[in-house]
Order: sequence, then C-alpha cells, then structure tokens
Amino acid sequence: MKKSVLLAVVCFAFSAMGVFAQADLNDVEKRKQGIGAPEQQPGYAKRMSLMKSAAEGSRIKWRTGSGGDLDSYIYYGDANDPITFDILIDQDVKTLENVKLTLSVWDVDEAQGEVDAVYVNGQFVGTLHGANDSWSINNYSIDPSILVGGTKTAPGVNQVQVDLTVSGWAVTVDWGAVSADGGEFNIVEFVPGENKVVSHINPDIHLKFSDEIDAATVTSTTVKLQYRALGGALTDVSCTYTVTKDILTVKPSGNLMDGVKYSLLVVGEKDGVKSKAAAQLPTSPSYDFATIPDLAPEGPGATDPGIFPIQVVRNSKQIRKKATVMRIYTNKWTPWADVELTSQIDKLPVKVTIRDEAKNEIAVQTVDAERSDIRGTADRQKAGTNSMNVYFDWPVSLADGNHTIEVILEPVDQVAVPPVTFTKTTPITMRAGKTLKVVYQFVLVEGWAGGVPAEDRTRMDNLMANCKLFFRDNFPLEDVEVTQATDINVTVPLASYTWPAARNFPGLNSGNTYPFEDTVKNILLNLDAWKNKGSGTAFVGLIPANYGQRSVDSGWTSETGYTGVSYTVGNGAKPEDNKLILLRDDGGVAGNGANATTVAHEFGHNYSLSTKNFSGTAHTANEMPTEGFWVNNRINKSTTEGNTETALLKSLMTVNIQPVAERWICDYDYNELFDNVPSTSMQKTAGTGPHLFVSGGYDLKNQFYLSPVWENEYTTTTYPSQGDLTLVLFNASGGQIASYNFNSFTIKFGDGTTDTVKSFGFFVPTPSGLSSIQVKKGSTILKEIKKSANTPVVTIMSPAAAAVWKGNQTISWSGTDADAGTKLLYTVR
Repeated sequence: MKKSVLLAVVCFAFSAMGVFAQADLNDVEKRKQGIGAPEQQPGYAKRMSLMKSAAEGSRIKWRTGSGGDLDSYIYYGDANDPITFDILIDQDVKTLENVKLTLSVWDVDEAQGEVDAVYVNGQFVGTLHGANDSWSINNYSIDPSILVGGTKTAPGVNQVQVDLTVSGWAVTVDWGAVSADGGEFNIVEFVPGENKVVSHINPDIHLKFSDEIDAATVTSTTVKLQYRALGGALTDVSCTYTVTKDILTVKPSGNLMDGVKYSLLVVGEKDGVKSKAAAQLPTSPSYDFATIPDLAPEGPGATDPGIFPIQVVRNSKQIRKKATVMRIYTNKWTPWADVELTSQIDKLPVKVTIRDEAKNEIAVQTVDAERSDIRGTADRQKAGTNSMNVYFDWPVSLADGNHTIEVILEPVDQVAVPPVTFTKTTPITMRAGKTLKVVYQFVLVEGWAGGVPAEDRTRMDNLMANCKLFFRDNFPLEDVEVTQATDINVTVPLASYTWPAARNFPGLNSGNTYPFEDTVKNILLNLDAWKNKGSGTAFVGLIPANYGQRSVDSGWTSETGYTGVSYTVGNGAKPEDNKLILLRDDGGVAGNGANATTVAHEFGHNYSLSTKNFSGTAHTANEMPTEGFWVNNRINKSTTEGNTETALLKSLMTVNIQPVAERWICDYDYNELFDNVPSTSMQKTAGTGPHLFVSGGYDLKNQFYLSPVWENEYTTTTYPSQGDLTLVLFNASGGQIASYNFNSFTIKFGDGTTDTVKSFGFFVPTPSGLSSIQVKKGSTILKEIKKSANTPVVTIMSPAAAAVWKGNQTISWSGTDADAGTKLLYTVR
C-alpha cells in the first residue's frame, strides 16, 4: 500500500468540469500541498471518448455509474489504494461472447517502472499500459464466468480494482466499461459524431441502428434535437424524420444557430424507438455536437477587411523574408442572447492556410478562434490577442510586385465533405528588403578622453544591440548589420582647434549654434575611421554624457542638451556613406541620453520623415494615432485597440526623448520609407559638376518646405520622376530651370480628417539663380513661393559657402575651399 490516497468523484456532463490527475512522486507531494494540480498538465483536458456513440455494431456496454452520466475515479497516495469502483450488469452473462473490460487512464509511467495491476471481482486480468502525462485506453479480454449478472431492477455488481503495486507512483482512472457481443437493438453509428462540429445550414444528422427501424415509433417525442435556452431549459428544435431501413435521418426545419451546442436524444425502452421486430433500445442515449460559428473575417471596424498582414504598421506593403503577422478578425462570431452561454462554443481550433494567387502555400498553422465577447476585452486588445495571429516570414519565392494573398479558415473536428471554410483575400505590395550596415565607434572626448569606463562601454554596447533590433523591426528593412570598430581618439586634433565664446557673437541665437560639435564632426570626417568604414555603411559615433561641456563653459547653451544628432555629409558612393549620427550616453540615468529609438529617429531625419500634419518641421511633439504591431515582440501598437503603452503613441520624430515602448512610426512615414529607402540606392549617372539637391515636402493644405538646397561637386543620381504633383523651379527672368514629378499620398488621421502629402528629392544642374518655386497638380498651381527682398527662395553661392533654405528647419553649414572633399551639406536635429 502507498502513502496517503485521496478519492475524488467527478461526474461528466456537457458543461465544463473540474478534474485531477496523477504524476510522479514529486508532483504528488506538490499536490498534497495544494499546488501542481494535474489538470494544469498539457493534454489533461483532452479526455478519451466516453463511449456514448456505441459505434461498435451491436455490442452491449455497461459503464461506470448509471444513467447518462459517468463517474471519474481519481486517486494518488495510499489511503484508499487500490482504486475500486463498480460496474453494474443488468442481464444474464452466461450467453455473452467476446467480453472486454475497457479502462481510460491517465499518466501510466510504464517505461519508468510503474506497475498497476487490474482485477475484476478479484480475478487478475492484466496491468495498465500508458505513458507519462497522457491518456490511454486499455482493453482486457475477460471470461464471462467471472462476471456477476442481474436484471434491470436488481443488476449484478462487478468490482473493478486497479492496484498501484510500486511505491511512489500515482494513476487516474477516468472511466471503465464492460462490453460484449449481444443481440439487443442498439444504435451503432451517430453522424456527425460525438462532440464534432457541423455547418448550421442543412447539417447531416443521422443514426444507424443494429436492425431495421419501426418508422411508426419515430416521432418528435421519441427523437429530440435540443439546445439549452437562456436560463438552462432544454428547448426542442422542430425537425422532420426519415427512416430508410436501419437509418434514421433527422433534418431541422430551418437553419440551426451557429456556434451553439446541440444534443440529440433518442428515447429507448418500452416508450421509445423500436425495431421492426419490436425490440427496444436498452437505454435512452443522448449525442452531443455543435454547429460551426460564423468565422467570416470581418473587422476590427465595421467596414474593415478582417485580415491584415503586418510587419510594422497596418498596411499591405511588405518586405520579403521579414517577420510578419497575419491578424485575422472574426467579428461575426457573437453570442446568441437567448441561448445559455455554457451551451455555446467559446473556442474552436481552426486550421489557417495562407497562400498566394498561384495557390502556393505560404503558411499553414492551427490557431484557436474565440467568440467576440471572449477575445474582445480591453486586456485582450492591449495584448494584441483579440485577433487570430499567424506568425510567418514571406518566402523568397514570392516575387517583387503586387500580389493577392488568400487566407482560408477551416474549423478542425468537422465531418463535412467538402469541409466548411471561410476565405478572404487582401492585396499586398512585395519587394526585397535592404540590409542596412552600421558601424559604431566610441569617440574619446570629454569624459572619455582618457578611455571609456567599463560600465559606460557595456551600457553603450547594449544600446547599439537594442538599436539594431528596434531599427530592424520598425523600418521597412530586411535586416540591420551593426558592427563595432576601434575607438576614435580625437583629443590630439581637438587640441589644435579653437572656437569662439558666445559673447563674441552678439545677436546670434546661441541655442542653435554648436561650435564644439561642429569641430568634432569635422575632425571625424577627415579621419580614416570615417573614410575607411566601408561602402554603403552608416557611421554612429558614441559620445559621453558631458560631450560639449567646454563649449557650454564658453557660453553656448545647447551643446549638452540633446540625446542624438544626425548629419548628411560628403559625397559618398551610396546615401548610407553620407550618414553620420552621434548618440549620447546617459551616464547611467535613463532619459538623459539616447535609447533604442534614437538611432531610428536620427535615420528618420536622413530619410526626410516629417510629422503627421506635415507641418514642415523636423520634429513633432504630437501624439499620433496609428495602427501597428511589433511583430518580433508580439506587442500591439494599435491606437484604436488600446495599445499596451499609452492612449496615443508618440511619433518616432517627436523632439523629446520618449520611452522605447511609446515611440512608433506612423502609416505615412512607413509608406514614405518603403518608397524612398530603396530609391536612395539608385544607380549613379556619369558626369560630375555643380548641382543643386532639392528635397522637401508638400501637402494639399499648402504647407511647403525645402530641406536643404546646396551647390557642390556631386555625381548625379537618377531618381524616378512620376506622379500627379510637379515641382517647378524658375530663374529670375521667369525661365524654367527644372521640374520634377512626384506622387501624392493620402493619409487618414485618427480624428477622421485626411491629408495629401509627399516628400521629394532630386538633383538639378546648378542654375545661375533661383527666383521662385511652384507646386502643380496638372496645370493648376497649388503653391508658389517667390523671391522677395527679405526672404530669398534660395541664395546660390560658390562651393566655398552653402545655399540654404531659410525655412522652418534648422540648417547649418560648415566648410571651406580647403576642405572641399568633406563638405557638410546639412544638419537636422
């Protein structure tokens, strides 16, 4: 006998049930203390069939318990060992043939040495077979002579024992049954099958009996299709009945309710269904099944398509080989108000197949679908689990260009042929992604002049690792390659530089002037560290928390007040060659320096990201509604669905540093990056010479800006010129210098308003002068900016100085004829 045994009896019904299970000795000890409940084990809830379908021909069965319920006997420990229960047999057993005892058991650790002996009325019939933490069915052939028979009023009592013969083990016996061949009238098949799901429209429901049926005994009284109405009362469904020999077909008079549990009761004995030979059913079996809920993809809004492939924001533009989530909303599956909730399906496993227009499978996964009232809670919306989420990568075989993606939902455990499915399509635009290369180096200056302290180095290495992940996950890139290079010592060249004190520049806004920073930056641009970083690589310099302190000591107020700064510099072969970013250490105080969003923010400047209002400023303090998803972290970023951080997310381009969780990229900026990032890698065209680079943006609310316009020796880049808007440059005499076509883009904001915006960038040969700029839509002039005495559109200068647009952006210039090879073109903070 073992130590401490507990007996629990649980009755199975159509509703949920509480259960226990066995495990190894350590688990038993845990459960004695009220922890480690066996029902928490994966797979415990997936019980074996209760054998109600009687699907074995004319075999007779006697089960644990009585009536329509079965008893579940669960033991562990030793107080009541062996497990003992009774099976009542209500007929003579002498003529029975092919008699079997069947047991459903949980967690038989047979391979580990557990031995559980089985006895019927004291006679040994075998041992249990099974495996750890899993259900198994055990069958034993037995001699009918060891059974005790009886009558319906005085059935014979047959004792079954399961003896745990090895110390330290436990086992669960869920149910037991004795079966035998016999000549009684019985139901041998039920379609659709016990606990299966069927279509609520014209479902196939029929029963096969062991003999031909007396059709006169089949009525709405003897055969009832039922569900539980609100309040729990069983409600009959109007049906018609067709008898064909031994087959009874039950046809509902109308459609059933979707997502509802039904039972089919067949009355037996003297007042029930009989055979043509007047044989009675020995019992009144009831068969349970459910109807498939309406899983038509719809939502989250009333007019939304219901399926959204998302890599960053909710839109259809995708990068090949990049982590993706297909969010699937089934908002039509709602509870019936007049049906008991416990009699409605709340969860259903569904096979989701995603394929392209050529029927090639992209992903196949089984995901649980849930009723709208279950998954639509505020917590589920914040977690992003209010939809069926299928995670996958777009395959390499999916070509660039436009595609139609099909999503097919097929409920599991259905018997319909062909199966019931729900299908939705969505258009996407696909292209190969870029891998952005970034090299970072510690800049030995100020507090790091004598070397970087170990804790600072670890902190900044971690920062760059987080920057890589944030940048990769939230920009339309396939990947980001981040490499650390040797520290850069600028203390020696810095010693030969001087910069003026702020008092020497009366009338200038010292807050927008950064003499120390410009000095260090120009040193960096002339070092081999910059020149030899590799083609197509962006440069990130890591700077200490007190970077620029000596300039502040000279009266310049803003040298230590920013977390990061970006530059476009030089004339490298690729746009990435011209990107220099400085990131400030926080000195161990979060919020005082750069975080993972800062590098993406600074690259956003380099790719001309603006605000949701497209106001022409480089930053925004606005909160911005957006619909996104952080796929790799599986975090919801949907404003309308209550994202996990704030009611409204902060723009990636907000001027003030924000926690990583609260910054996000808006739909407009993502689309702009999707279009513009690859265009920056266009082939260079032959020929060099003085050129203007014109970049900026325009919206149909007449907001217009240029950022920056300069003259420099530059190899021209070919940019695509197409679209519905045209930028035209004129000289002082009204002659057209150049024009450039670009596409508008319409965005809908959270407040319901829309705006049409577009940024642009292109090269033109340097004109002798620029007097006015027009933006046209067709032949209509939407916006014109003319030169005036006080506000020139552009002042063209020699390469020794820069022409800058005196608009809303902060733009500075540094460079002389002597350092023509490393001219700073513009700076935006």
